[in-house]
Amino acid sequence: MLHLATYNEAQYREAASLCRSEHADYAQAVSVFALDKDLGKIHRPLGLEDLADSACIDLLTCLAVCFERSRSGSRSEVADSRDAR
Repeated sequence: MLHLATYNEAQYREAASLCRSEHADYAQAVSVFALDKDLGKIHRPLGLEDLADSACIDLLTCLAVCFERSRSGSRSEVADSRDAR
């Protein structure tokens, strides 16, 4: 287990960008799910309370993903997705 001080500023920025990207992707998918009577009940739009409730675990998860990517030397999917837009 790593201490939060292990991560550098670039990893925090990349993790925050990954979180924003994932939330945006989910928000876009929710509008499609809403048209389905079953999926619309399961996947509901996220409000500010939902985002606040999951912020810590989301950031920690994204930090871990970014850290593992940096250890393996792979290019960030966040950077790839930004390049594609």
